Amino acid sequence: MNAIKRICFTKEFVKLANSRWPSLMHTYQPQSISLEKFTGYFAFSQRSELIIIAGLRPVKDVHFGMDCFESLTQSSSMTNLQLLIIGPAIDRKYAETIFARINNSRNIYHLPLLKQDELFERVSRALCTINCSTSEGQSAAILESMALGIPVIARNIGGNQFIKSMGTLYNCPETFCKSVKENCSDVESWQRASENARNFVKEHHSSAAERDFYINTVNGALQNKLKFQLLNNNRD
Repeated sequence: MNAIKRICFTKEFVKLANSRWPSLMHTYQPQSISLEKFTGYFAFSQRSELIIIAGLRPVKDVHFGMDCFESLTQSSSMTNLQLLIIGPAIDRKYAETIFARINNSRNIYHLPLLKQDELFERVSRALCTINCSTSEGQSAAILESMALGIPVIARNIGGNQFIKSMGTLYNCPETFCKSVKENCSDVESWQRASENARNFVKEHHSSAAERDFYINTVNGALQNKLKFQLLNNNRD
């Protein structure tokens, strides 16, 4: 390994990296996000879509997300909801199983990969974003949704622990339904969850903090390189 320092997006990854490469330095620096221009207002009464943003492949486990959604609409008064899956068919065989299930559903839809502005505009009108992956790094879809003020209901996996304090992680359809009802069932709970999401991104995923971190990291590396070169020159 030639790296002097490795940068990890989550504290969980720092722990994992330290256990695998104890001789290297691992630093925590979360990704930043800034979507301030996408701040259009949509009334709560206009929000009926739950959105999964995922390329269709097994690791995204979209079937599990569909199971959870169906459980929600069958076990509560939230029967007017729609599930929108946005993303390309990366694994064609897996995608076909998703499309077959959508064809037999009355309230689950699919859109292919959208342009970034179109995606953000669609997400900004959603009730919430769902993450149902079996594995994640630090999901850009989660951060982008939260920056737009959209609550995120995320699967309780290692890569999503960075939003554990939000109280919106779920393990099964039952805890999924509980989280949606607690955060998205009425105007007051949704507005609270929306504000918490925006504030979380501002506090923990600041663009200015990320910029300063990388500037300081690069400057530190350059200074260390210069010191090393001077030391070698003195020896010569």
